[in-house]
Amino acid sequence: MGRKKLSEGKVLRYAVKSRINEATYRKLTTVLEKSRMRSLSALIRMILSDKPVAVYSVDSGLVVLLEELTRMRGEFNAVGKNINQVVRNFNGSTLAHEKHLSVLLLIEEQEKANEMMEKYIGMLTEITGRWLQE
Repeated sequence: MGRKKLSEGKVLRYAVKSRINEATYRKLTTVLEKSRMRSLSALIRMILSDKPVAVYSVDSGLVVLLEELTRMRGEFNAVGKNINQVVRNFNGSTLAHEKHLSVLLLIEEQEKANEMMEKYIGMLTEITGRWLQE
């Protein structure tokens, strides 16, 4: 079973050959790398038919920030689990010195969470500053 035949208006019947200089070729290949086109021919067809060519760019600094935020998410989860364990231990203990120790551990974990939150807010401020540029 073969593929469906294209309608009469979509069939590419004519081959057009041309030569371009190196500078133009470099410009086209740069646009090709930034677009999601599969071939240079497809890109040139889009340009010749005045169709829009979507060009995508990636901010490498933003990628690093997002990786850091992902790592911090794991750390937040770990601190949250630690806080839950300390609170569970506090609620389960009947001795005063165990409760006192639990409170000290809880304060320590809360300080870690506060430090991470400040760092997290700073990173979010940087990201929003990049995205919301005028």
